Amino acid sequence: MTLETAFIFIISLILLWVKPGPGQAAIITRSLNDGFVAGFCVAMGIVTGGVFFFIVSALGAVFIETYVEQIGFVFKIMGAIFLFYIGYKGLNNIESGKWTGRSDTHTKKEIFKNYTTGLLITLANPFAIFFFIGILPSLVPLGDLETKDIIIGATIVAYVGVFVDTMIAALAAQVRTALSNSTRVKRINVVTSVSFILIGCFLLFSALTQYNGVFAL
Repeated sequence: MTLETAFIFIISLILLWVKPGPGQAAIITRSLNDGFVAGFCVAMGIVTGGVFFFIVSALGAVFIETYVEQIGFVFKIMGAIFLFYIGYKGLNNIESGKWTGRSDTHTKKEIFKNYTTGLLITLANPFAIFFFIGILPSLVPLGDLETKDIIIGATIVAYVGVFVDTMIAALAAQVRTALSNSTRVKRINVVTSVSFILIGCFLLFSALTQYNGVFAL
């Protein structure tokens, strides 16, 4: 995994974690109800789910590369289209993820239950797995994907997730206030959505230049 690839991957992950959604709502709710530790446990469950989806996507990409020629070009195009779709959906539903109140009033849940809550939120969200399936093969040439790349990628997912979600848990009250404001939610969604579209443009350009030989076949 090159520095350029790692940088784009990190930016994409930050956008994924910052974008308002059910994970953020769960962390904020638990942090406000039961304190930082409870919210942190939910966050760790969410991060675990993200790492799991990344590894599944990486192993699946390696498997597909064994049987399909020129799959790298195809996945770059698919990744670009998927990022365009994410950006479009974000701009089309610009207030998605707005904080509307505490969705869970249970208190003092055990550490394991909080962790499981975060894990299930991620595993039950198809957006996460589609994100990794769409973005991973777009960034890393499948033929060059090695075990060390999977380990580095999983580590990046874990670090980005822990950092962003820990900040959300620690600043739950401030994040709740920000996500309760329609204007701020719209701004966050605009920034993340446009950023996804720009990354999609980069992947599309990369596909058309790096694999221009495909069109000659």
